[in-house]
Amino acid sequence: LSVPLLAYATLKHNNNNENENGNSSSNWPWFVFWCSIPCIVSTLLGVMVVPESPRWLLEQGRHQEALDVMKHAARLNGHLDPDATFP
Repeated sequence: LSVPLLAYATLKHNNNNENENGNSSSNWPWFVFWCSIPCIVSTLLGVMVVPESPRWLLEQGRHQEALDVMKHAARLNGHLDPDATFP
């Protein structure tokens, strides 16, 4: 629903796509720019917030980091003692 509203706000509303000087102009680059911002923000947040996969960490030989990620997930899921679950 936000893309049609963004298109309405950024793209020209006249049918012949000419400005008042008679030159052809387009707002498509602005439309594409504004549509790309949510993707860029979500990618940056994903890189900064989402932890590495425990499976990937184990394959890389980073066993303690994988265990820490699993313990953190257990705490978030309500386990009272993740250290007992993952010794």
